[in-house]
Amino acid sequence: MFNSTELFCLIDDFFLKFETTYWNFLKQSNRSLRIRTAHLTISEICFIAIWYKCSHFNNFKAFFIWLKEDKNHLFKYLPCYQRMIHLINMHQLALHALHVVLMKDQGTQYLWIDSTTLPVCKNQRIQRHKSLAKIASRGKSSMGWFYGCKLHIAMNQFG
Repeated sequence: MFNSTELFCLIDDFFLKFETTYWNFLKQSNRSLRIRTAHLTISEICFIAIWYKCSHFNNFKAFFIWLKEDKNHLFKYLPCYQRMIHLINMHQLALHALHVVLMKDQGTQYLWIDSTTLPVCKNQRIQRHKSLAKIASRGKSSMGWFYGCKLHIAMNQFG
């Protein structure tokens, strides 16, 4: 595929053209949203998110610790772990736009698969919970155990 330098250049070139349109869209669609400026650019945030998915790490926290300790020369201002999670979640639309543009020319079909939890109650109240008892069950996600359902999404490069 790409090495990390080529990948970053590709992402950065995309955001040089797309970033002003993206910020204008965010400001128009969420007038009440307060957007705090980050020390990282959108291309750096998206690169970190994609680099994690291409890495051998099983969880993002371990990847982020490795990034802070061993690769700290690559990013001048790397925020704390919680802020990085917030920035990646805040720019999911930019990640999706990048994904669509990069994959539209591919002849083969790629799927983007993800899931999220839909907890119905706290773990302490599982025995007393009755409203969704027929469909809810115990499950585990990267954030820990929960009681409820899991929502899965699979999307190709055409959305």
